[in-house]
Order: sequence, then structure tokens, then C-alpha cells
Amino acid sequence: MKIFKLLTSLVVVFFGVNLTAQVVLDMTLSQTTSNHKITSHDANSSLPDTTTVIGYIVNHKKGICGDICAGGTIQLELSEKVEGYPHSYMYIVTGCTTGETNPEIISLLVTKFTGEEKECYYKDVVEVINSKAIPYYKISLLDTEKTITK
Repeated sequence: MKIFKLLTSLVVVFFGVNLTAQVVLDMTLSQTTSNHKITSHDANSSLPDTTTVIGYIVNHKKGICGDICAGGTIQLELSEKVEGYPHSYMYIVTGCTTGETNPEIISLLVTKFTGEEKECYYKDVVEVINSKAIPYYKISLLDTEKTITK
């Protein structure tokens, strides 16, 4: 019986510490800000909804992986002109990554970032690259893997 009470107490303490730590980490993540904000597409955006882009990553903020989910951002220098997109750089929200930034040319399927996305890596982005008011796009987790070397 004493062992049961001891184990019960340890379990309660463990869960209490774990919950407290998670709340503190969530609060910290929500309060993490960058000097820049993500510019989302609005309903009136005339830029392409979805397109394939080819280019080199010139800036990469990787996000946070693990128990905490936070997306990253990349600045892609376009190697080919995209019809209906007048800029030479594209700014993209990604899932989190842990590897080294891929130095090679990559091809990504991008979709407009609206800010209404439900995935955790789109909801919390910890470091934002200054897009100078150019709206961000987003990529899938599968395409996020292309942004790093393995």
C-alpha cells in the first residue's frame, strides 16, 4: 500500500511538472516575436493561388521541431520567372527543419498563405524574414524536406 501511495504521488508530481512546463513553453512560443510580420494574401490578391517555383534559398529561418511546433520561413531567389508574379524573390512559410539549408536549386509547389491555416507550423512562426510587404506563400511538409540536406 505504501508503494502504491508513493507511486501515485510521483505520477501526480510528474504530470503537474509536465503540464506546467508545457504551459510555460506554449506561452513563451506565443510571445516569441520577430521584428517582422508575415504578410498574408487577402481575398483581393491578384497573385497566383498555387504555382511551382524554382530557385535558391538565400535566407532560411528553421522554426522549432519536437514537442513544440513552430514553422520557419525561407526567402527563395527565383531562377525562373513565374507568370503573374512580378517579384524576383518569394517568401515562404515552411514546416520546421533541423538539417542544413539546401544550397542547390530546388522546385517547390507553393500556395497562398492566408493566415487562416490550421496546422501548427502555419499558426506559430517564430522567425519571420522581412518580405517588404510581399505576401507569403506556404509549402507542404513534403516540400519542406527539400529545403534541407539530409
